[in-house]
Amino acid sequence: MRKLYPAPDRLTGQAPWLSRAVLDVSIRCRGVVYFSSIPQLLEEYSEDLIGHVWRPWSSTFKGIDGIVLTRCLRGAKGGPRKGELVARAVQFKSGGLVAADIANSCTSLRGLFGPELWKRWERRTALVVTTRLKAPPKLDLRTRKPTFAVESVIVVDADSVESAYGNTISTFVVCAESLFGTNIVRRRSVGKPQTKRGRGASS
Repeated sequence: MRKLYPAPDRLTGQAPWLSRAVLDVSIRCRGVVYFSSIPQLLEEYSEDLIGHVWRPWSSTFKGIDGIVLTRCLRGAKGGPRKGELVARAVQFKSGGLVAADIANSCTSLRGLFGPELWKRWERRTALVVTTRLKAPPKLDLRTRKPTFAVESVIVVDADSVESAYGNTISTFVVCAESLFGTNIVRRRSVGKPQTKRGRGASS
């Protein structure tokens, strides 16, 4: 995960598995699939979770803007085991970013899974927060005493967005709030009719 999102140490949670677990990111996503709730998503698409970008139907879906699921190739203590799926929950922030924002997003993420489901996914779920601005100098995730969810968070800010997304994609990421939802792909949905709209192994 740290190789996918090479943010500085102060913007990376303390969960050791973020840099030790190896993920299979060789499968290219085949478009966006919309879902209504995470429990429904994991239940109804249990055999087809890899290979899509999962986006909530609601534009006010609290806590995240999408999910990508990836297979773990090499597990890590306290994190995902070999063969398990790892959830990368992504969130785009267009405004300022403070520690409270991240804590609130992590709390919301736990709530989206629900208590029982979160027990099974807590150690293999990471929140990736991307902001087009520079993170405040005082923002340091290592100085807090967070829950596990906050320990499994990575903040990609303006200084690391190019390293994480590449020269071309980073140009789009910085204006993601205006591009998110551009009608360029055929989408499928969980529980709603189909409509038209529109990297290898790494830790």
